[in-house]
Amino acid sequence: MIMKCPICKSNSDVYKELLEHCSFVCQKCHHIYIGLDAVDSLSDLYEYEFYENYMGIGYHDAYELYFKKDFKKKVELIKNHIAPGSTILEVGCGPGYFSNLLQNEGYEVTGVELNLACKLYANNKCVEFDNFICEDISDIKCSIFDEKFDAVISWATIEHVVNPNDFISILKRYTKDSGLIFIDTGVTYKAVRVFDYGYTKWLQPPHHLHVFSYQSLLKSGALNNLSPLKFFKWYNSGGLLDKSIRVVKILVKVSINLTSVFKKRNQGFVAIIGLIIFKKNDI
Repeated sequence: MIMKCPICKSNSDVYKELLEHCSFVCQKCHHIYIGLDAVDSLSDLYEYEFYENYMGIGYHDAYELYFKKDFKKKVELIKNHIAPGSTILEVGCGPGYFSNLLQNEGYEVTGVELNLACKLYANNKCVEFDNFICEDISDIKCSIFDEKFDAVISWATIEHVVNPNDFISILKRYTKDSGLIFIDTGVTYKAVRVFDYGYTKWLQPPHHLHVFSYQSLLKSGALNNLSPLKFFKWYNSGGLLDKSIRVVKILVKVSINLTSVFKKRNQGFVAIIGLIIFKKNDI
């Protein structure tokens, strides 16, 4: 079976069967994706229970254990590129924890999610974030449809959408001329795929539909006339020692599960996050 890559439209080979879905890898840009033409309703996947069961412990506890340090690091990244007081749109803000941190740093932040479940969860967990909307920003009836922001950010969201190129086009639509777009998501590298054949840690249908490569991220930006300002590999993995320890752990897991790995029956063991900053070129 041959599919056309959703990013560069090149031919893609079957990668592996995963949860009754067939996944593909692009021969040219190495993008990995689920072969779905459509998802019935993305909003239906993210009801209140999704946040209550997030990572098996609930979003609030996951934030305290895992995300808080990462989010604070990202706040510093934003501050290095965008002055406090600037307007920022966070697309896919979840319950608004990161938007709240930015607001506390003096930014004018708008957070957007598809449905009311995340806002209800945020209210129940006392997340004090002012400008939180639950709308489809691709809809002309959206309350902020004609607004432009100094920066648009989207953390761990693009892998959830059916068409990443269209998603980046939407992010661009809300970005001021010469404004910045910040995106992070799961990424794959050729060296990793050599020993981690499954490489599906980030490929979890029906939620995660894509695993990007550096090439596919660049291509999707280029198709939208965006210039890459900076790319961070292994963004949330700490320093060299932390990365080395993580690689050793991965190799141990692979060696223990060699049969499953080579038969591509398991999920992959690697979950690397890449973060890219694009600059809008249109003037």
